[in-house]
Amino acid sequence: MKKHLLLVIIYIFSAASYAQMEYDKFHYKELHPIMLDTIIDSILVINKRYATIYLRQVDIREYIVLRKKHTYEKFLSLEKLFSTQKQKYVITDWWYDYDDEYRRKKFGNIDFKNEDYYFLRDLNNLVAHLIHDGKFMLRNKKDDKIISEKLSMQKKDGFMGTEYVDFQMPDGKVFWSIVTSLGE
Repeated sequence: MKKHLLLVIIYIFSAASYAQMEYDKFHYKELHPIMLDTIIDSILVINKRYATIYLRQVDIREYIVLRKKHTYEKFLSLEKLFSTQKQKYVITDWWYDYDDEYRRKKFGNIDFKNEDYYFLRDLNNLVAHLIHDGKFMLRNKKDDKIISEKLSMQKKDGFMGTEYVDFQMPDGKVFWSIVTSLGE
């Protein structure tokens, strides 16, 4: 009986450890990206306003398998994306880095509900976890160079008690951001 109880307790704690990254436990952390071989590795490329993020498909699939065992997340759009075997998937973020005026000026009128929107919605926390764990590569769009140092993640306070975690480049520009708690 004690053995079964011990197994249940271990299972619960392991499920809780996969359930959520505790971003509220820190205020600042340096990030250490890896170098990916974009020719050999199967990758996912996310084009952001200031940077391009590279992630290995293997890391994304591992994360999805772990999360599906322990949480309610289904990652349906990502499973659809990865159902076609490709060496490289490219997603462009038209939403989070741009305001409406700048978006219209730069890109014209785009379809706001295209497939990339749904992929990015599913990728929001997943990418944050992979960045936190150092399983990413980042290229600065301004000078087209790989950034390998002085990257950080920092907790920020928002409007009416909302809290964010911003993932920042050396110049302070945010390349990824997540909401960790909503305000009033």
